[in-house]
Amino acid sequence: MGLIEPILPIFLVIILGYFVKRKGFLDESTLDHLNRFIFNFPLPVLVFLGVAKSNLEAIKLKYLFSVFLPTALVFLLSLLTGIVLKLKQGRLGTFLQASIHGNVSYVGLAVIFYTLGEEALRKGSLFVGFLILLNNTLAVISLRLTAKDKDRGFMKGVLSILTTPVIIATFVGIIFALEGVTLPPVLLRTMTILSNIALPMALIVIGGTMKWDSLSGKIVPLLSACIFKLFLLPFFSLPVIRHFEVPIEYSYPLIILLASPVAISSYIMAREINGDPKFASDAITLSTLISPFVFIFWNFMIERI
Repeated sequence: MGLIEPILPIFLVIILGYFVKRKGFLDESTLDHLNRFIFNFPLPVLVFLGVAKSNLEAIKLKYLFSVFLPTALVFLLSLLTGIVLKLKQGRLGTFLQASIHGNVSYVGLAVIFYTLGEEALRKGSLFVGFLILLNNTLAVISLRLTAKDKDRGFMKGVLSILTTPVIIATFVGIIFALEGVTLPPVLLRTMTILSNIALPMALIVIGGTMKWDSLSGKIVPLLSACIFKLFLLPFFSLPVIRHFEVPIEYSYPLIILLASPVAISSYIMAREINGDPKFASDAITLSTLISPFVFIFWNFMIERI
């Protein structure tokens, strides 16, 4: 029960979001507005505060290889798998992004905070901006190269990466941390209140947007994408973490971020860049359904590494 107790409430809140939507308290339009609000305001503030309060001198550039190398390896393996499975055009691109594009902002940070605490959240926040930048870049590339209409949505996708609020918040937080800038107490308290609503509200939105009964299509590529994302990606990070001697206080939240379920934004990107939105939706749903057991598994494994 030691591993289940801190993780289970997170997914009970997600299930609550599902039932709130089913009972009509929230509709698609409201969920969309809430998602945009979280993405543009409380979540970037949460990440900014986490980075700005961190000791950046303790994190080394080589730690980022624990993110980049396993992501690149899984991306290549998923490409080979997609070719073997004879996935075509939009579905292949969506399969590729589902294999590496995790919901680090909503689910990953929530699991870190509610299981490991605020200090771990600060350390995990240092990786979030880089992960979002890397994952979104690879997602745009994979969808762009496999789309029927090669010209649709590419520049829009690139611009959306560069202007992502969480990425901007990460870099601004780094500047504040390096320069030792101290926020006025009133502003700090205001930002803290705003950041505190990010994660619980995000969990409700995730539950409300899930379509638990919609799984269909080819089960083999769907399961393959989930295996790549939830198991192989964090697994391949372990030897890199060991090689670069990443401390446990950084590697623990990092593995949780890598093991996060498929990002909700993968559906939006598949829709905007001629991917396969239905496959993206199914991958999000299935990976989120099994992610509680995945996090329990990785918590169990990390404690024994």
